[in-house]
Amino acid sequence: MKQGKVNLKNNFFSARRKQTLLAKKRKKVRKLGLITRAPFPQDLKDLFEHYQKGRIDKAISLGFSITENFPHHPIAWRILGASLLQVGRMEEALNANRKLVELSPEDPDAYNNLAAAQQEVGKFKEAEINYRKAISLKYDYPEAHHNLGNLCSAQGRFTEAQQCYEHALTLNPQYTRVYRMYSLIKDFKSKDEHLLKMNDLYLNQHISDDQRVELCFALGKVCEDLEDYARAFKFFSEGNLLRKKRLGYDISKDSVCFQEIKSAFSKILKSSLKFDQLDKPFKPIFIIGMPRSGTTLVEQIIASHSEVAGAGELPFITDFGDSIARGLTECNENEVKNFREKYIGKIKKIVGGNFIFTDKMPQNFLYLGLISIAFPDAKIVHVKRDPAATCWSNYKSFFTANDLGYCYDLNDIADYYLLYEGLMEFWGEAFGERIYHLDYEALTKNQNNEIQLLIKYLGLEWEKGCLKPQENKRSIQTASNYQVRKKIYQGSSQKWEKFRPFINNVFDHL
Repeated sequence: MKQGKVNLKNNFFSARRKQTLLAKKRKKVRKLGLITRAPFPQDLKDLFEHYQKGRIDKAISLGFSITENFPHHPIAWRILGASLLQVGRMEEALNANRKLVELSPEDPDAYNNLAAAQQEVGKFKEAEINYRKAISLKYDYPEAHHNLGNLCSAQGRFTEAQQCYEHALTLNPQYTRVYRMYSLIKDFKSKDEHLLKMNDLYLNQHISDDQRVELCFALGKVCEDLEDYARAFKFFSEGNLLRKKRLGYDISKDSVCFQEIKSAFSKILKSSLKFDQLDKPFKPIFIIGMPRSGTTLVEQIIASHSEVAGAGELPFITDFGDSIARGLTECNENEVKNFREKYIGKIKKIVGGNFIFTDKMPQNFLYLGLISIAFPDAKIVHVKRDPAATCWSNYKSFFTANDLGYCYDLNDIADYYLLYEGLMEFWGEAFGERIYHLDYEALTKNQNNEIQLLIKYLGLEWEKGCLKPQENKRSIQTASNYQVRKKIYQGSSQKWEKFRPFINNVFDHL
């Protein structure tokens, strides 16, 4: 009996050693990509659950782990690629989605996801090819039609975009995001079938809050076009209320952020880079201001110059510099150099050999202190529009980014505008004439003179093409895309007056 126990124990350990050796061998082989055994179902279940419930960081971490050990498993690559795309890690998202296409060459989702990543990094031709490939594999694919519509819209191909959106809505009549995008590129002259469908869907008690938000912004835009301002305001109000609730926004957090930025500036200023330390070929033009203040139009004007590449709204200043600018990370010369190098590293992949480029992320006005010391060679253009017009335009706009929570409440917008104005006065005292202040209303009234002065400030040779920004065919992926394809016109800053009876004088003190 005793001997039996000993033999059993010895046999157990012997078996365990064999299993351990075999496991190590299999892991080594898997890393070489020589076998395709699937991961444990629980791993995939956890990965999917993390993604579905918005735990994106966990989804990315687990996704990398699964794809490292099981490099031939398409589901893991699909979720990993979608997660990376959602948080803006575009290069990694491209790699993940290319792998997905390689593993699943007949999977329409693979091409749609790859195209979405390509569109985000400005590879528009490749993106269109892959959207169309997805549709060729699965014509009844509303998401791909919608995404292709967005791509056509960004390039000013509005007739094609409308057709894509209409296909998507035929396939999925409850696709509320498509209604919102469709409303942005169409001037509604009369009630039509799409408005009737939106009204019917609005009355559906079973749609989600997220669907209702997008639908309210679409209906608000349509009613504004039809000059039914009371009903438009009703829809805008409902959409904003739901959106603010969803984001849980509290303006006190932004108030703290502004104060941190001001307090940290004196320390940041001591780490200013000198011109002889710079990677001189790159000359950024930062276009800043409140969202919806005219920054897209100004970028379109500047990017119409033959020497300038329009890079659009770039997240890199925030990504790499937010903690430094707010004093949450110790600022020294090495930190500033590292910040600059990271930014330029990203820029090189976007603008290629174009050494002069625009970065028109409006919110970069928060980081002018850091920008000034890291980019002493940069030009800074501050676009300022009528305060009430700016605030109202923010209120009636749906922003996909979640970091503009102040836009969904009239009082929050007015308070945030005062924070912005105070910070710009602070930067004005620090930098003086280094910041070029461009008045949007003056630009629309006297465009020839204002544009020539702007181009002179930028140190560029005059080119008449800058007077016709509507003819610039570059892709524009902002809410102002439709407007800037038209000739510069006056009067847009007075449109908010139609809603004055409904907003209780909330902008009067601006």
